[in-house]
Amino acid sequence: ELAQRVATLHVASGGRFCLGVGAGSTEADYVGMGLPFAERFRAFDNCMTSPDRLLCGEPLEGLQPGAWTDTGLRPPIVVGGRPDGVWFRRAASGDRRFDGWMGSMRSATADELCAGLQRWRDVAGSRRALVSTIPAGRPDLGEVLAQLAEAGFDDAILFADRHDDDEL
Repeated sequence: ELAQRVATLHVASGGRFCLGVGAGSTEADYVGMGLPFAERFRAFDNCMTSPDRLLCGEPLEGLQPGAWTDTGLRPPIVVGGRPDGVWFRRAASGDRRFDGWMGSMRSATADELCAGLQRWRDVAGSRRALVSTIPAGRPDLGEVLAQLAEAGFDDAILFADRHDDDEL
């Protein structure tokens, strides 16, 4: 079902959709779902294999993805993780499931992410790099976005801490 939803978004967007994935870093999220936090990396690795195969057009357990358009079914997939983390290293070293890296301002500063981007470019070249979870209400938002752009990030994703009229 995940592969179907991702392919639908990718095709409906005319190929402009990019999927960001990650193992998660908040233990409370795992506890709330009754899942072991310590197993998150193994679980994430296992969960990525089947959808990726289907999105690449490979048959899997009797499922055969169809060719909907010339766009193909698989969007670019970026993996989230700290610049010193396992998924950063795996994506940079050529894990074919991941087309780029997504750093988070929830777990790293702009300076740390910019340093991580330099390491990413040294290993992965021009492959996509973006920053997510940038609080839209930061008083220094303009300066932070300028710093990230100057460093060479491809995209930045803002989020609202609060969903009220002042924040939105």
